[in-house]
Amino acid sequence: MRLADGSTVRMTFTQPNIELVTKYGKLTIPASKIRRVEFGFRYPEGAGAKIGELVARLGDSNFKKRETASSELLAFREMAYPALKLATKSSDAETAKRAAELVAKLEDKLLPEKLTFRQYDQIVAIDFAARGKIEAKTLQGHTPYFGEVKLELAELRTLRSVAFGGETTVQIDSTKFLDAIHTEWMDADIELSGDTPIEIVASGQVSLYRGGGYGCGPKGHASYNNGTHQAGALLGRIGNSGEIFVIGEKYNGSPKGSGRLYVRLAHSPWPGQASGSYKVVITPNPLK
Repeated sequence: MRLADGSTVRMTFTQPNIELVTKYGKLTIPASKIRRVEFGFRYPEGAGAKIGELVARLGDSNFKKRETASSELLAFREMAYPALKLATKSSDAETAKRAAELVAKLEDKLLPEKLTFRQYDQIVAIDFAARGKIEAKTLQGHTPYFGEVKLELAELRTLRSVAFGGETTVQIDSTKFLDAIHTEWMDADIELSGDTPIEIVASGQVSLYRGGGYGCGPKGHASYNNGTHQAGALLGRIGNSGEIFVIGEKYNGSPKGSGRLYVRLAHSPWPGQASGSYKVVITPNPLK
């Protein structure tokens, strides 16, 4: 599970299914058949009503109340964004003006993905996908550290099944993960056990140096290498000290070791000159 604050939790479902209400009726989907879930936007308990009250106060005749409402709405961060976007079209000039100012502040302060909201839930099962509304308020499961848990749907963003893959997409920036002076690896947020089969597909373009002739894709640049790999090639590693393997444009296999998957780009001969990024789609236990 990926939560609203960006953290993740690994859990085993203790409920047998998830019910999804669609325009064609209610579907009861066995939890064991679900590959991933994209959760739509929900307000935590009481937050929606409170944000509505604060938006209404943006047009209050009392200046202090308007200022207080603005400050409190900013404290709600991305949760206040949908209501504020709607309020920018208010017939009340003061409300529309203040809402627009707050929207601009949130857009400047928060990453774009934080301000993108899905209005429906989407469940991808083994043999079909459906979208609608999960009416339950919580999902129940068991975690190794906290035992039995109930996770509020309002706090969830995505779910992916380790058993059936659960495709994950990451963006790897060449400015952070290509130079020899930056030795960090990017955590792909995938936990692998033993010789887990995995499929990795990469796309995009990076430039090793300014000017023409230095661009390359995930396979790396044929004319430049760091003594081991072609510069700019997408590399992988399992755990903190696992054996490095070349991913390139596509990798299908079972890398050795257990632990988290890390990725980076093979070093460039020119420190501090790289630009561009790769999109990397990772699927553990891919369907055959």
